[in-house]
Amino acid sequence: MIKLATKETAAPLCVLYDDEPQNEPQPQPVEFRRTTRRARLERKLEKREEWAQAADRRSAQSFKASWDYFSARPAGQPYHTSELASRDRAFKQEEKSFAEADKAEHHRRKAEGLKHQMEHTIYSDDPDAIERIREKIEKVRAEVEYIKDFNKQSRKEKWNAAAAREHYKSNPPQGLASGVRAPWANTESWGQYYPYELSNRNQELNRLKKRIENIQSRQERQSAADNAGGLNIETRPDGYKSVTFSEFPGREIIDELKKAGFHWRSGAWWGSGEIPEAVKNWNK
Repeated sequence: MIKLATKETAAPLCVLYDDEPQNEPQPQPVEFRRTTRRARLERKLEKREEWAQAADRRSAQSFKASWDYFSARPAGQPYHTSELASRDRAFKQEEKSFAEADKAEHHRRKAEGLKHQMEHTIYSDDPDAIERIREKIEKVRAEVEYIKDFNKQSRKEKWNAAAAREHYKSNPPQGLASGVRAPWANTESWGQYYPYELSNRNQELNRLKKRIENIQSRQERQSAADNAGGLNIETRPDGYKSVTFSEFPGREIIDELKKAGFHWRSGAWWGSGEIPEAVKNWNK
């Protein structure tokens, strides 16, 4: 390293580096870790709350600036020509305060939506996803049994709509079936639950059972990727392939998969094309 200095101060004006190696800190590679969807939404929620608080602070500051100007003037005092620019700036600060308040309210509504979503949604990568889905299955089964028993008793006693609703009020569903609403009918002669009440719930049962199977398959692929050093490639008999990573592989690998026609579904990348070599050698 060579330093050039002035005669007066002997302070270096510039520094020239020769070919000798320097002990400079090298940038560390970015480490990507696997995160769940719930964790990502929690980070979004934190960001929304931070943005709402920041917008509230900006709104308060702008309103204070406007208020300090107008409150210092006597009521009804006319503006001199030289004061018009200051008045306009105060009005703009007031408008900015209202705009920031609206922005803060927008972020708070988004945060409330995220909270409601996380409270009522079962994500496939939740640790207790299968247990919660099984609890939901038991609830739907209880509702199906209640509706079947209700319709059976209605046919036996020949209830009309009024009698059916009266029976519902006097003997409401209990336990897991407590969410079943009262029977609704277009005519007074119909005193049963309509067939779609059962068919919809049976379809929901089938959907929940298939979802458990998909989650179990996803967990098996993820476990295989962890045991295989971070990458698991499976080929089905029909030639369809799945690529599962133990952690985020980086944007370049994702772009390679997309170019090869693969798409993301159920925790893996799926496609029928050839897997790029960069993907195959990712963990090597």
